[in-house]
Amino acid sequence: MENSKTSAELLAAYRAAQYRVNAVPASFCILVGQLSTELLRLYAGASQSSAAFLTAFNPRSQQLSDEANSAAHKCLLKVLRALPVETIEGTGSDPQGSWPEERSVLALGLELGVAKSIGNQFNQNAIIWASADAVPRLVVLR
Repeated sequence: MENSKTSAELLAAYRAAQYRVNAVPASFCILVGQLSTELLRLYAGASQSSAAFLTAFNPRSQQLSDEANSAAHKCLLKVLRALPVETIEGTGSDPQGSWPEERSVLALGLELGVAKSIGNQFNQNAIIWASADAVPRLVVLR
């Protein structure tokens, strides 16, 4: 994104990350730009056609303490649970291991505008969002 305040390196890292959804009966990873058949199954089971993968950890990619990140995650859960969406906890991780794992949440049924608003509320550079095609996309917020 040409006008992004987020560095090309960070955007590449977000695209390469693995976004694990701790679904039952089995967890799975979603990857940016790749169809997720597991996400399609979740859509069908929940009668939904969109999802956002969100975190409140490390706003603006500035590492915070475990305590600050945990408090932010609890706030994110509170915001999401006040909405008519199904939430499934997960983690975002760097396959290279150079960035710590971040607790995250998949919100089934969350529309893009609301997902972007929540991402901005928690000072995130980007979010992951998937429409009915179940192909996760990186949505840059800044």
